[in-house]
Amino acid sequence: DYNISVRRIRKVSTFLCRSYQKETIVKKWGILMIKDLPACPVETTLMLISDRWKVLIIRDLLEGTKRFGELKKSIGNISQKVLTANLRSMEDSGLLTRKIYAEVPPRVEYTLTETGVSLKPVLDAMFSWGTEYKKKNGPCA
Repeated sequence: DYNISVRRIRKVSTFLCRSYQKETIVKKWGILMIKDLPACPVETTLMLISDRWKVLIIRDLLEGTKRFGELKKSIGNISQKVLTANLRSMEDSGLLTRKIYAEVPPRVEYTLTETGVSLKPVLDAMFSWGTEYKKKNGPCA
């Protein structure tokens, strides 16, 4: 039970894991709070970045702030709807921030938060593992 005003939080999503549900709540100012986090840290990480697009979004934003169109172009074969949903989910999880400029046409920029940047070692490890795997199992192996 959490002592948080209902006016100051909104439900983001419910994750089904094993045989019980975990409910995620987010404060409106962007700080992630999760009830019933998985006991396993790997499962917690996967809960936040398990979608293949999220990892690619993080990869691209590690280079710096990007606009929506830049992300869509650099990621490749992703629909606008799927990219938007993933960006919103990542913003709700506290992995990135979205800055909207009052211009015509509207300009929106995405930047990783400190939490998002802290995933760099995870992506570095994935890069190293993938490189080694390709060497051993690629077409020229």
